[in-house]
Amino acid sequence: MASALAFVAGDMNADGRLAFERRLAEDPELAAFVQACLDDDEFLWRHREVMRPRASVRARRSWRVPVMAAAATVLVALGLRMFLVSSGGGSGVRVGLLPGFVTGESYSNAHPALAGQHPPWADAMRGGEAEANVTAQEFLAKAAGIETREQDASLEAHTQDLESEFFHVVVELAERRCVVVLAIPSEGASWWMSPSKDALTTPEQQAKSAQLAAGRHVFPERRVFPATNDSTVELVDFSSGSAIPLGAHSVDLVIGVRERALTVPEVAELNALFPPAGGTANAGHEQVNKKLSAMGFDVLMRTVTEPARTPR
Repeated sequence: MASALAFVAGDMNADGRLAFERRLAEDPELAAFVQACLDDDEFLWRHREVMRPRASVRARRSWRVPVMAAAATVLVALGLRMFLVSSGGGSGVRVGLLPGFVTGESYSNAHPALAGQHPPWADAMRGGEAEANVTAQEFLAKAAGIETREQDASLEAHTQDLESEFFHVVVELAERRCVVVLAIPSEGASWWMSPSKDALTTPEQQAKSAQLAAGRHVFPERRVFPATNDSTVELVDFSSGSAIPLGAHSVDLVIGVRERALTVPEVAELNALFPPAGGTANAGHEQVNKKLSAMGFDVLMRTVTEPARTPR
């Protein structure tokens, strides 16, 4: 409530206002509360001292000027949200986060429906070494239901951030869109989650793979999935997801979505924001956000934080 009052009163700095406007665009309940505050003269009068603690209230007109300016900002933010929904620019886009697991066995044990079940893992290091007691098809069928429920919950969650050492990003699109997902840790080098990039990836390949079809996409990849192999026996593969780098305590995720395809020069501009492995001149999420916005992307922010460790 305090942040909403500060926003209504115009007491936020530029960065705080920008962050709060993003919250308004993503949180209908908060937007409705702020709008109710702006519409309620009695509420504004009752909280005038909280909103302007350092200013004397000479007359009602003196404090309504910044309030009306803030009201205009709120209406612009809400209007922009409605425009995006109606135009399809930022509509039909939902983002969620899923926790990752160290191994396939730890994934199984974390879900009662899969506890004690050991499918034939494609990689014992990633999956587990226990002897298989269930077929890949049976295991994947149960896991599919779990993944759908947990992805649904993450996409609908009121709080969009996550506390976990490993993580996966879920992006759901109503229509074909260009999507970039950039991970910026508090310490260490940043990286592309989508489109993926390694030493052999060309800018042309990156630009092409940024175009995603309508539907649900998981980055860097799904937690469990059928393995691609030449064996006649079906196997299950597993991904821990991305990890918070050693020495970092959090990762900021910047997700950009737009209709227009990514160009090769734009890929080069974004790559220039990040140093090669071992570099130290990482761009912060504000700089990346600004660059994507200038390119016409609708930008969403999420944060993954390392879990607090219990002292021994």
